[in-house]
Amino acid sequence: MHFYYIDKYPNGDFHYHYNPDYVLYPPAPADKIGVPLEEAEKWCAALGLPVIPPDPKHRTPSPIVEVEPQGSGLYVIIPNPQIIDSMSQSSDSMVHRDDKGKEKNISKEFTGYEISTAEYQAWLAGYNGQAENMKTDVQVITTKYSTANSTYDTIIKLLSSTITALFDSAKDYLRF
Repeated sequence: MHFYYIDKYPNGDFHYHYNPDYVLYPPAPADKIGVPLEEAEKWCAALGLPVIPPDPKHRTPSPIVEVEPQGSGLYVIIPNPQIIDSMSQSSDSMVHRDDKGKEKNISKEFTGYEISTAEYQAWLAGYNGQAENMKTDVQVITTKYSTANSTYDTIIKLLSSTITALFDSAKDYLRF
């Protein structure tokens, strides 16, 4: 299954599809399928992702995706799809136009468009660069999550030891 893709409906609206395995928030085994838009925007900012509310009238890739059915008002957060979208659009533009922007002719002996080795290498370099950007984004999110989890564990240990110390102190005080 794809990580992310966009369909355009006959009425002109765009519908965003995502793989549930790539949902960053809310966590997988959750009681609820999605969260309200305000909460999704808050988490998106906390994860360092661009806060772009989804808009069915424009083809703007957003890490905030509405869950099925449309109009539910519930959203999930996925890794930044702008990178995937730019990779897809770069391949679309490569096979349909030449370097001067003119339509390429279809070759009679092949089922697709012909590109030169130089065009392919240029496209591949850009594609690999975007793949590295995606890896970097996921590493940043993983680091933020790990840091937040570590901070949470530290606070829990600190509060637990403080409560234990206060309990022991109160117990000794009440003994007279």
